[in-house]
Amino acid sequence: MRAGSMLGVSRKALQRSYQWSPEITDSFPAGAELIDKFLTLRRRRYRRLASLHVVWFKVIGAIEIVLSITLPLLFVVPIMRDERANYVFLAVVSVVVAIAAGLRNFYSWDTNWRLYRSQEFILAGMVAQWEVAMLQILQSGSPDAQRAALDETASVLAELTELFDHENSTLFNAVVPPESVKKKVRAVHPPNPPVVP
Repeated sequence: MRAGSMLGVSRKALQRSYQWSPEITDSFPAGAELIDKFLTLRRRRYRRLASLHVVWFKVIGAIEIVLSITLPLLFVVPIMRDERANYVFLAVVSVVVAIAAGLRNFYSWDTNWRLYRSQEFILAGMVAQWEVAMLQILQSGSPDAQRAALDETASVLAELTELFDHENSTLFNAVVPPESVKKKVRAVHPPNPPVVP
């Protein structure tokens, strides 16, 4: 392996991909690689998941709201001339509202969106604190700077483990069994009475 490279990747390439000062990567490459591996990649994952969950939350929520508001109006003002077709249309709209409510309750998109967004912000703060600590170590000129940098990096990674534990407990506590979702949906949207011809 060439001098000035780590794991076959040049230092210049590493510096371009990292979010912190290039002096940190030059002085403490092992710490920079660990922080990138465990914090930066996880932060990008949280950003992607938060964006995905907010889209589903808004789309399904909008469908549920619009159809729930429209449903009583559809009972009063028939859309179709054929009465039987109108009942079928009302039943379909009712089912779509119930499905949207069930999906929203089951997947908890709003809760997961908040969780992933807050995790992303926490990780951004951890990276910033780590960068400040590395710059302080660098400017101190201490002969034991490498050891201090590794200790600081280990401390940040320990905090990260606690953060992952919090994420796991939040996600597993939010899991809703399908049976309870069905009960909630039936309580909010009781089934339509059978249509008498």
